[in-house]
Amino acid sequence: MIKIPKKTLTAALAISAFAASSLQAGIYSLDLAPTGNYLDSSATVVTTTVTIGTTGSFDITYKLGAISFNVIDNSDPLNPIDDPSNPFVRSIGTQYGVGSDRDISQHYTTLEGDDGEGISFYDLSIDNFVAGDSGLLLVDLTDLRFDSVSFNNVANNNDGVNISFTSFDDSGATNQNLNAGSTGGTPYTRDLTNIAGNATADALYLQVDSGQSNNRWAVTGLNVYVVPEPSSYALFAGLLGLSYVMVRRRS
Repeated sequence: MIKIPKKTLTAALAISAFAASSLQAGIYSLDLAPTGNYLDSSATVVTTTVTIGTTGSFDITYKLGAISFNVIDNSDPLNPIDDPSNPFVRSIGTQYGVGSDRDISQHYTTLEGDDGEGISFYDLSIDNFVAGDSGLLLVDLTDLRFDSVSFNNVANNNDGVNISFTSFDDSGATNQNLNAGSTGGTPYTRDLTNIAGNATADALYLQVDSGQSNNRWAVTGLNVYVVPEPSSYALFAGLLGLSYVMVRRRS
C-alpha cells in the first residue's frame, strides 16, 4: 500500500486548488453591433472577445433578428394584419431598436407597441477558443447562459416586454413591466437567471407586450455568464502536482 505523507498531499491539493481557482464563473457584457441597420434576413453576427490569462482568448457570438407588423387594434399586438417588409434592428452603438419600411426613422431606435416590434439574440455560442497560458480547455467553457438584459427610454406605465427563450409570440413568455423601479428613461435591468428555460437556452426573444403607441423602449445591454467546468484539468493538475512533490521528496 502506498502511503502519501500529509504534507505531500496538502501540497498537491494546494496545486489542484490553484488550478481550479482559475476556472471561476464570469459575467460578460456583450458588445452591441456598430451603428447601422441590420436586416432580420441578414442574420448579423456580433462578436465579443474575452481574454483569459495573458495570451488566451475566446469569442462570444450572437446573431440579431427582428420582427415588426401592423396590428388589427391597439389591444392585441400579436394579431397582425400583415407583415411589413424588411424589419431590421437599428443600432446606434449604445442601444438597439427595431424599424421597418413602414416605420418612421425617428422611431428606429426604440421598439414600439403599435408596430408589434421585437428583437432576438440567437445562436449564442463560444467560438475561436485559444487556450494560451490560461490552462483552460474548450470543454471547460460549455456552460454559457443569458444573465441579464437592460432597457432604456422607459418613461411610463405602458412600457412592458414579453421575454422568451423559445420564440416571438410565445404564449408562455415572462412578462415584465419595465416601469417598475424606473422612471424618466432610467435604465432598467431584468435578471434572466430565474426564468425557466435559461439553463439550456441559446436564444432570447424580447417583444412589446401591448399595442399602445407609448409602449416604447430600447435595449441597452445584454450580459451572459460562463460557468467553467473543470473537467479533467484540475484533476490532472493535482495529480501532476502530487507527482512533482513526491519526486522532490525522493530526490
